[in-house]
Amino acid sequence: MWHNSSVWYFEDWNLVYFLQEEKFNDIKNSSGFPLKCLEYLAWKYDFTKLDKIAIVNEWIYPNLLAIWWKAHVEDSVNVKITISLYDRIIYNVTKYFPGFMSFMTDYNIKKNRKIYMNQLLETLSSALGFDITEDKLDFTEHHVCHALSPIYFYGLYQSSKPTLVFTLDWSWDRYCATVRVWKDWKLETLATTRYWHSIWYLWSNLTSALWMKALEHEYKVMWLAAYTSEKYFQSIYNELFKDLLWVDWLEFKSKVPLNRAYIYFYDKLYGKRFDNIAWALQYTTERLVCEWIKNAVDQTWIKDVAFSGWVFMNVKLNKVIQELPYLDKVYFMPSCWDESNIIWATFNTYLNNWWSLDSINPIKTMYSWIDFSNQEIENFIQQNIESKYNWENLWTDENSSKIVAELLSKFEIVAVARWKGEWWARSLCNRAILSNASDLKSFHTVNDMIKMRDFWMPFAPTMLEEFAPVYLKDWDKLKSRAQDTSYYMITAYESTQQWQLDLRAAMHQKDKTLRPQLVNTNTNPWMYDTLKNYESLTGMWWVMNTSLNIHGYPLVGTLEQALFTFENSWLKYMLLNNYLISKK
Repeated sequence: MWHNSSVWYFEDWNLVYFLQEEKFNDIKNSSGFPLKCLEYLAWKYDFTKLDKIAIVNEWIYPNLLAIWWKAHVEDSVNVKITISLYDRIIYNVTKYFPGFMSFMTDYNIKKNRKIYMNQLLETLSSALGFDITEDKLDFTEHHVCHALSPIYFYGLYQSSKPTLVFTLDWSWDRYCATVRVWKDWKLETLATTRYWHSIWYLWSNLTSALWMKALEHEYKVMWLAAYTSEKYFQSIYNELFKDLLWVDWLEFKSKVPLNRAYIYFYDKLYGKRFDNIAWALQYTTERLVCEWIKNAVDQTWIKDVAFSGWVFMNVKLNKVIQELPYLDKVYFMPSCWDESNIIWATFNTYLNNWWSLDSINPIKTMYSWIDFSNQEIENFIQQNIESKYNWENLWTDENSSKIVAELLSKFEIVAVARWKGEWWARSLCNRAILSNASDLKSFHTVNDMIKMRDFWMPFAPTMLEEFAPVYLKDWDKLKSRAQDTSYYMITAYESTQQWQLDLRAAMHQKDKTLRPQLVNTNTNPWMYDTLKNYESLTGMWWVMNTSLNIHGYPLVGTLEQALFTFENSWLKYMLLNNYLISKK
């Protein structure tokens, strides 16, 4: 219930829906209380027999979210033209008395706990339509949610082997980073790092300093980093980052409070190139995180590792981690952001209530958003599409996969919104824009006329898994270590020379890395058949894939949002389940 506000709904421990507030209010990374999600579920289901409500974070107060968000997020990460006296006082007090920030946070929570609880109960009762009592609520600490996420998603709890779990993000519930061990259905905490030492604050502050949107455009800074070289960024690294943040065995430490890093950087960035700043930041992150991981492995001798938290949305960092020779198994939570935390809070609630552990099944799917029935689509077509566009019912998945493959072979671009959508920001082909990846004209068409993104941003490929050895460098070594994460576009790879010849449009144009989605008959049967049909027509086993949305909007969740994207871009074709829409 915070950044990337979301709700999961379970019945008898079967996942029914994952809902994100952004897909109802059309505000990307929507923050605040998920009222629209709850209202949708209350309309669809009878909640009067609700057993438990699992809540992310140790405390939450919905009526004050907007105030907190402005004071602690917008004001702290946006570009500072002037810095107030208050900012400087807090910065210096925290710099010399690090416990001050933590003391004030704990004091305010304790002082206002009853007020916050009443607000939460009142808001929940209003949304669900009946009185909610405090005994129905179960709170889970933020980083425990992050830590449990890959354990539950990949089913690591089913193994007798212990797993070393790292979480690293912005901040909440006092911490920004934790190191834990999962063993025998328990999490053991080895170390925690207080939030004012968070490396993510560097990212949010410098993203703003580069005149991009903090807490959203950090991935742009990551991709921008490759457009320079070491000889140019080294002096910036030495001047700004080398002594700013370091690893103290299993904790991060910084010489200034990084939640107000804009004060530290205020007069230090003048005259420095934006791409050099980006690479120095990326290099700092990779160096420190790898040192942190190595220390934990040395201490525990555990070589199966799992990761969650915002920092691990950085696929270039993940690429470096999965190549570390001393690791055996690597698991990156596909959705490392806060939207996924609620399901892991539910998992923790399940554990705390001693229900039958044998009945818990791994999630292992990103397709849990609400789907469209064929009747809903036909009604929508009749009301909104029939008079303006051509449409055709292709009837079966087999037919639609053939038609889409034919269109792609002719360099047409096809939007796809089929059945249950992805419950995060990246496309795994159920809410996708697909195109031919063999020519750069596809890149420019999608980038300039549909997505309208910055020129340096790469697109990702979707490809048949059996051909990974041909195109992913060192795949034979990496397969045993990181295969489970290769289906979710959460890590990058070096491309082979063959890839650079065949798939020019679906890789980073400077460093030639790629962030693929591997497909087989289990992960996405329709896309697998489409690629097989595409192969028979072109001899190619891959397409370019990007999320179905216009830049600045969330991934499409509703039919109305799909139509908005179709009408406000140069898209010519859109597949809704098996209904093909085309512009006249």
